[in-house]
Amino acid sequence: MTNRPEYTVVKQRMQVHGSTYESIADCARTVYRNEGLRAFYISYPTTLAMTIPFTAIQFTCYESLAKVLNPKKRYDPLTHCVSGGLAGAAAAAITTPLDVIKTLLQTRGTSTDLRIRNCWFHTLPYSTKYCIDCCAG
Repeated sequence: MTNRPEYTVVKQRMQVHGSTYESIADCARTVYRNEGLRAFYISYPTTLAMTIPFTAIQFTCYESLAKVLNPKKRYDPLTHCVSGGLAGAAAAAITTPLDVIKTLLQTRGTSTDLRIRNCWFHTLPYSTKYCIDCCAG
């Protein structure tokens, strides 16, 4: 799976309630003109901080559940589906706060709340804490 932050930013901006963009190109041009190239990559560290744990949690849960549900390791599509579904649910539940931060960073240019619009960062540990502090209210 490829995660391209510039595409995700455009997608998120177009999905925001009351979006006035007429097309993908219009959205990309407007974001670039108003916020610069950095706007497309502002959430990339948070995306990595979310994707790496998500994958690790999902893989670990899947393997553990598959062993419990199918100890003889016979071919069983139902076991794969159940294990995969539960593993994905566990990983998503744990990493959702980072996904919320990522979405806030990607759509911050459309926000009227100055705390969200002004979320900046320089290094990942500081950025996540700062964004949580400035966006939490």
